[in-house]
Amino acid sequence: MVQGLSLSEISHVIALATAPAFLLGGIVAFLTLLMGRMNGIVERMRVLDDIDDTDERRARHKSDMPQLRRRAALINGSLSLSVLSAITTALLVLIAFVGALLNLQLETLIAVLFVFSLFVFMIALTLFVLEAVIALNELRKFNGRKEG
Repeated sequence: MVQGLSLSEISHVIALATAPAFLLGGIVAFLTLLMGRMNGIVERMRVLDDIDDTDERRARHKSDMPQLRRRAALINGSLSLSVLSAITTALLVLIAFVGALLNLQLETLIAVLFVFSLFVFMIALTLFVLEAVIALNELRKFNGRKEG
């Protein structure tokens, strides 16, 4: 049954229910970063694939393909987990708001969803760090080739 809420109570509910919007904003920014990195990896793979088989550069760069696939897999995993975190966060905002309007005691569910969302996002960040480490090692290898 919907309980009549005062304007003050509705304002409080909105403030509490939308507080995770900051997390959503951060996740969206992170997704944008991940998509940019994925596009760069895909583009590099296309360029390497377009090198003529008779070109000596193909053999030298062909060894980069497994590493690029690994990086793409890490970014894909991070993207998937970030989207899951965003969906979970949006769900908890919805449940918090509806629960408050219907006067339901959903605090435990909301807390579990929030912790789950943060945990999944932490894993996504960890996968991103692993991909960044591979990219930095790739850069060091490339710089070694240029100097040598």
